Amino acid sequence: MEQNLKCTIEEVINLLKEKYKSEGENALYADNDWHIYVADDELLLNSICCITAPPDFDEETDEEIIPEFAIENGMDGSVLPEILTLLTSL
Repeated sequence: MEQNLKCTIEEVINLLKEKYKSEGENALYADNDWHIYVADDELLLNSICCITAPPDFDEETDEEIIPEFAIENGMDGSVLPEILTLLTSL
């Protein structure tokens, strides 16, 4: 998945559907080098999100270190990509 991209949840689902159709289920699940951040707790199709690299974690505190692209776009709510990947393959 392309990183440092601002889009909607629906667009993410459509990108995943295309990958599923063109490359198959294995490719969909193998592509795990990305993460989603949103601005609010409500996750709707038209919710704006940021696709970034997976977060790092502080080894001492085990706290998530949010990527700069997400912070710059006001996104700090973390959404596991597996949720949308699972929905796409149903």
